[in-house]
Amino acid sequence: MGIHLAKPFPLYPHGFPPEIMDEFERRIGRRSLGNKAASGTEIIQELGAEHVRTGSPIVYTSADSVFQVAAHEEVIPLWEIYKIAKRRARFCADRLKWGA
Repeated sequence: MGIHLAKPFPLYPHGFPPEIMDEFERRIGRRSLGNKAASGTEIIQELGAEHVRTGSPIVYTSADSVFQVAAHEEVIPLWEIYKIAKRRARFCADRLKWGA
């Protein structure tokens, strides 16, 4: 099973371009950390302490082009994490047009 795409999903092996990150950060009202291809557990281990210190969410992508955001709920309140997730979803649909 699956879906045949006329155009493959974009990949970001070196992170997302600056114009994408600048717009995302503007929409969420925070700077971010990371912005590179990584495993979730590895990037949290690498940048978790800096996230706690700065309050900046961690942005990373995986081999399948997913725009992922990690944050600790004691650093960024859960309601704000949900707001960031919702804005990220809208942003990806508007800006990246994945699967279109």
